[in-house]
Amino acid sequence: MKTFLSLIIIFLLGITKQINSQEINPLDFYPYHVGDVWQYLEFPSGTFSSGEITRIDTINQFTHLIYYGNNETAFVKILSDSAIVLVDPSMWIPYYKLNYPVGSIWIRDTTTSWWVHFKTEYMSEVFSQFREMREYYIYEYIPPGDTNGLPGSVEYLVRGIGRYRITWEGGERILNGCIVGGVQYGTIVDVTEENEKSQPNIFILNNYPNPFNGQTIVHYFLPISSNISVTIYDILGKEIKQLYNGKESAGHHYKSWIPGDESSGIYIYQLRAGQFIKSNKMVLMK
Repeated sequence: MKTFLSLIIIFLLGITKQINSQEINPLDFYPYHVGDVWQYLEFPSGTFSSGEITRIDTINQFTHLIYYGNNETAFVKILSDSAIVLVDPSMWIPYYKLNYPVGSIWIRDTTTSWWVHFKTEYMSEVFSQFREMREYYIYEYIPPGDTNGLPGSVEYLVRGIGRYRITWEGGERILNGCIVGGVQYGTIVDVTEENEKSQPNIFILNNYPNPFNGQTIVHYFLPISSNISVTIYDILGKEIKQLYNGKESAGHHYKSWIPGDESSGIYIYQLRAGQFIKSNKMVLMK
């Protein structure tokens, strides 16, 4: 009887281990399929940049070369056995070591002494879905273990989506929309390959960072000059703050919100422009 129970326990542990290994596949944070598209909105320029996977070469069961656009040189190399994502046509630099645990530190480039610190991971709302998000802090000339200084940039990866956001002093690149494995998330603006910096012809509303603590920036794009209002409400619909009310020119605009006594939670920010109304959610975390 004891032998039988032991066999059942071993069998169940094997199933659990298999399920868990599927659930925590690190490559989920850097998905790649032919036809996948990622489109980013650049701040403060307000322009768009896009990339599409056009080809994947399998060198062996562990190594894959990923090509974007018509570039004949592989931009990304992946060792899937150790879940290391590497970037650079000629070198094998450990850009992301996706199978390393939170708190890990490694050197990204020995020439310029850039270090990567896997700072934290948490659940965050991305394109109206809660997904796991990872933060990688990039430091220059910082030896391993000394991560008290300001990072040169912070890179965010989202499970099932890939690279979601990059921030650095004076700028940010945030995912506007993508197609991963045939599924679209967010909005992909019609931007041709010949003119990736063309202006969209639709209203756009988003904020960054999100979630946020001390301050967030509400960004909106107006295809035409309009009388608008930008307002923040709590989850019950009570008006908290009006960021702007008046006439605004066509183009990209940015409004800052620094919460006062507002408590942590979900807030709604809304853009009204004539008959057009668009609302999004933001998360305050104090």
